[in-house]
Amino acid sequence: MQHATVEDLETVDQLIIAIRAINGLKERQVGHFYYRGKNVIHFHEDKGVIYADIGNEGVSVTDFSSSKILRKVLLYVEEVDNNIHNK
Repeated sequence: MQHATVEDLETVDQLIIAIRAINGLKERQVGHFYYRGKNVIHFHEDKGVIYADIGNEGVSVTDFSSSKILRKVLLYVEEVDNNIHNK
């Protein structure tokens, strides 16, 4: 499975826009988001299907609504914060 191209990500542009609005996330390259140095979410494409890797979990973007993906991203960001504060 290869990383999604900019053209692949056009199919999920509203999701990308919503992810960009999350406070504290840095987009190091198009579609690759980090929080406090940790990879939070990036995208892959396989046979026309877009997948999101959120932390260590991979999900099909077509199987999950944008709101569920955003919720997973926010929960992972919270987990990163908790791990940093508990050290």
